[in-house]
Amino acid sequence: MGSVPATGLRVVRFDAMDPATLDAALEGQDAMISAAGTVVDGQRFVELFDRVVTSAERVLGSERRVWMLAGAGVLDIPHAGRIGIGLPFVPGIYRPHLDNWRRLERSRLDWALMCPGPMVAGDDQPVPEGLEVSVDALPFAVGAWARFAPPIALSLVMKRNLGRLRVPYRSVADVITDSLEPGGRFSRRRVGIGWSGARGDAGRAGAAE
Repeated sequence: MGSVPATGLRVVRFDAMDPATLDAALEGQDAMISAAGTVVDGQRFVELFDRVVTSAERVLGSERRVWMLAGAGVLDIPHAGRIGIGLPFVPGIYRPHLDNWRRLERSRLDWALMCPGPMVAGDDQPVPEGLEVSVDALPFAVGAWARFAPPIALSLVMKRNLGRLRVPYRSVADVITDSLEPGGRFSRRRVGIGWSGARGDAGRAGAAE
């Protein structure tokens, strides 16, 4: 996957809760990638996400790509007809991601919502093959039985596959920076990323080192 060249890079420090400075930072940009805030901030994170989206609506409109970040809990469980947030044993701390996704759905932006699981550094290692990128659903297969499974069984499926969702920050960044053009496969969609096959074990081992 490609990467963004450093030429023409401009660093601007501003308060993302201040609409005026946020608008000024977005003015003239061809695309936006926002990783502002953290889910542990709860309602403040939701408010920050809304401020960024609202500013992007004013300044960027619907013709330029906007990438935002959430978590794997807002991805569909294949065949199940539901997402991970709200299942037993899925911590309620992740609920702001659901509120933020709903905010994007109400917007007119050409948005894409990156929804990784736990991310690890690993930037000094080559990115191995076997990385899967999914649209709207978790990036691993779940049988058709999931349609009839009780919530606790679906929660266990997510827990068992957590290692497959543990990916390097760089891999997530590559997917985003390779898809900055308006429209395309990820337009107004949730995006998942994870390892195929036995890579889940590699992900767990890498995180423990």
